[in-house]
Amino acid sequence: MNKIKLFLITFLFITLSSFIFLYTTKDGCQNCSQLKTGSFNYIAYNKLPESLFSDIQSKLEANQERLLIDFHLDSMPRITIKIWSNVDEYLAEQEKAFGIRYPGSRGYIVSDPKEIRLLYTHGDTKNIALHELVHLLTLEVNPKFGNNPRWLWEAIAIYKSERSWKYANKPEQIEDRFEMMSNELNSDFNQSGAIYELGYTIGEYIEYKWGNEAFIVLIHSHGDFSELTSSPFNEIISDWQSFVKARYFE
Repeated sequence: MNKIKLFLITFLFITLSSFIFLYTTKDGCQNCSQLKTGSFNYIAYNKLPESLFSDIQSKLEANQERLLIDFHLDSMPRITIKIWSNVDEYLAEQEKAFGIRYPGSRGYIVSDPKEIRLLYTHGDTKNIALHELVHLLTLEVNPKFGNNPRWLWEAIAIYKSERSWKYANKPEQIEDRFEMMSNELNSDFNQSGAIYELGYTIGEYIEYKWGNEAFIVLIHSHGDFSELTSSPFNEIISDWQSFVKARYFE
């Protein structure tokens, strides 16, 4: 009887420890923490705590069904989420992937294999993870959509991952810069952050004018608004600016 109990306890311990444990990953990383749950595989470097996984997982699970419906997807792809706290290691991996570093960035994606890569920023990491998840899901809609065009790529990710515009309750902090930043929406990350400041309002405007289905149309067409309206693009931009001013600045 004692041998049977010992066997059952040992079996239970091995079974549970197969779901979350510290180990050396296949890429040779020492002291990495890993969790596999649902559609996500988590790997945390630099001795980050396992508690970080549950915060991110809760955020993604809370939005998963909504995003699948919004993007007309049947299921979530298998995604690996890698997290660093060491900025140099994070940027080194970024340079390996893209041939360039983007100092100040806190997250990016790799499409093959599907990975979200994050720089740990305490309470904000889960929100960045959701932003990057939206990026990956738009690639499920159109694999060639990444940064094509950049302003729409970021605007959709921002709008679908945030509840409101960051300046909604303090529009005076950006009103004087609004016109100038409106001309920098497609700038490279290292040149301007305008799209991150105004992107939510672009998504808000698109849904207000044409509904959620417009996002699918624009992802497939790489931002070709002629699929939605006969108005020229410069008039659409002007109308968006008027929308923002009326909603937030007046």
